[in-house]
Amino acid sequence: MSMANVTNHGQIWNLLEDGNLFRPFEDGLLDDELHFAQMVSLMGPPPKQFVERSDRCRRYWDSEGNWIAATQIPNQTLETREMRLTGDDRDLLLALVRKILRWLPEERPSAEDLYQDKFVLQFMEEVESSA
Repeated sequence: MSMANVTNHGQIWNLLEDGNLFRPFEDGLLDDELHFAQMVSLMGPPPKQFVERSDRCRRYWDSEGNWIAATQIPNQTLETREMRLTGDDRDLLLALVRKILRWLPEERPSAEDLYQDKFVLQFMEEVESSA
């Protein structure tokens, strides 16, 4: 079974939070360094395997995965960004987003795994009980 595309996380976040999880644009242009800095702030540093997969990564990380680029890592977490939900709903959403946000594609959950996630299941149960 194929792994979920990491961009799909944005759709969940956009629907529930009314805004993009990542805002990688500077002066209307996509800024890879800014995007990676935002990813590090929310996902933590990438594993060494990620950095080793592309020579381009050397612009942003040293060989151990430490951030070396000029752009500052934003002072934010998923908890500080999530503003609409409370209690268990909030905890379950954050757990789902953390499950999806993986540096390595092979570590991302499958669509079936996401379908079985507690956050998704709670809404499916609500729909079934109201039918």
